[in-house]
Amino acid sequence: MLNVELALETPVIQPESLVPKLATTCDLSKAVQHQALELAMEAVDAGLANGRNPVGVAVGYLYVAVAEREVLTTQEEIADAAEVSVETVRARYQELLEVLE
Repeated sequence: MLNVELALETPVIQPESLVPKLATTCDLSKAVQHQALELAMEAVDAGLANGRNPVGVAVGYLYVAVAEREVLTTQEEIADAAEVSVETVRARYQELLEVLE
């Protein structure tokens, strides 16, 4: 409301912009990061990111990439790095799997 009154622009955070930092924080490889970014493009095209917390969506991309590459990183480690709940990681992971099928 105040932004409108003062004519301030509010930047829109895209989930894929958060993937590199989260991947680095979790000490994940560039290959996992690259795969997560590819998944992001598919998910955005499917409208998965609409109306959701961008951080939650980004952790979903990352966890799908981790699972597909069989990297030993847990949902809890990713959730802690992103400061979201494990349930958020799990929910976005499941939604992404449905979109990718």
